[in-house]
Amino acid sequence: MVNEVEFRDNASQWEMWKKDKGAYQEWLKGKIEHRPERSHGFRYRGQYEEQTPEMLKIAREG
Repeated sequence: MVNEVEFRDNASQWEMWKKDKGAYQEWLKGKIEHRPERSHGFRYRGQYEEQTPEMLKIAREG
């Protein structure tokens, strides 16, 4: 996953790749080098379904 904050403009990555594949690969390496931790917290399929009942219980009880 790429850090969207790293993209400063709306330039076409596809056009960049078609024009110079080597330069694109180097540019891309720079973009994905420092990736932040995922903030949404879901790490596996089914995690949401497992946690929802517990979260609802906490919300009801206060």
